[in-house]
Amino acid sequence: MPDEEPLESRGQSGRESVSSSAIDWRHQFYRSFKEQHREIASQLNDDATPDEIERAGMISLGRVIGDLASESILSLLSEIGKGGKLGVTESDLARILFRVVPQSPHPFQFAEDREAVAWDYLLDETKPPGERETTLCFCAENDEDRTAAFIVDELEKDDLSAEWQDALVLCAESMQFHEDTIRARLWRRLLEIASRRRHDPDEAVSRPIVFSATRCLTSMMPVEELPQLLPLLEPPAPLETRLVTMQCIGNLFESGPPTAPDHLAGLRDRIHQLAIKFLDRDWLIAGERAAIALNAVQTLAWLGDERLADCISQVLALRMDWFARQLSRKLEEVSEAWGSIEHCSPLGLVRGQLALLRQALASTS
Repeated sequence: MPDEEPLESRGQSGRESVSSSAIDWRHQFYRSFKEQHREIASQLNDDATPDEIERAGMISLGRVIGDLASESILSLLSEIGKGGKLGVTESDLARILFRVVPQSPHPFQFAEDREAVAWDYLLDETKPPGERETTLCFCAENDEDRTAAFIVDELEKDDLSAEWQDALVLCAESMQFHEDTIRARLWRRLLEIASRRRHDPDEAVSRPIVFSATRCLTSMMPVEELPQLLPLLEPPAPLETRLVTMQCIGNLFESGPPTAPDHLAGLRDRIHQLAIKFLDRDWLIAGERAAIALNAVQTLAWLGDERLADCISQVLALRMDWFARQLSRKLEEVSEAWGSIEHCSPLGLVRGQLALLRQALASTS
């Protein structure tokens, strides 16, 4: 067979000729693959390991497949994957595609037994965490309940690599967990992870994981368990988690204040402590400190804590209009969220304090 120009260098004309018929697919793909593989294999030593030989094959496939449209890949699998000249099955090709076509998020969709292939790959602990993460997303889309149970089982293991644990945490935040027992196991484990990882020295790595875990666990834990968030309201270690934790707590009460606030006494005390600490002229500056102060006062409002009035008095004594205006907007959010609730005394408290802020701002304008 005379040498011809490989597919990848033919540009659009090559892609058009390949997609013209199934027969063209078989011949042109195999020809191009042989040329690529011959070139790459020639660079291997005689004592090349099986992994090196496999990698050469994958690079060859990657160079060819990289020039093909998605519908062409599908045709490739259907025409060549079933015992064709490459001597591999459709599922084998799906596995190879997963590794050589990163722009295809779920290459398992091209296999007839795609779900079985995906789970087989996901359960293989020898696979790289990054590839298992993509597989995890595919499995979640096809069987969310099974994937939810798998994520919790995996997170409860003590010997996970940091990269794989991070992938599981991020995936968990994007999923729905329907079973109460699974939810309970998950939020408790995520709390352990967040509490531990906030002490990691590399904030750039730990920040998205700790924040994701915090958002996920607070959305699942029962209200009476919220005091268990107190470790995340401690000073930075080195990661600052107080701000995101208070935001998550506030989100839980957008539909109304807590019905049993006594259960949250310790949590309310800590948030009030933060508010008073940061509402200090020598301490309060624009940026993160101001954000913590704003969210601490707003969270007290969400919790229906009467000490909101003490905080507003301290804000007015600061005579910092820029801060008072921002806090006014924060309390407006609470007032609007609870606006339709009848006979709600915490709503009256919030609106009363909001009126004081507006009055003070009007007098200085």
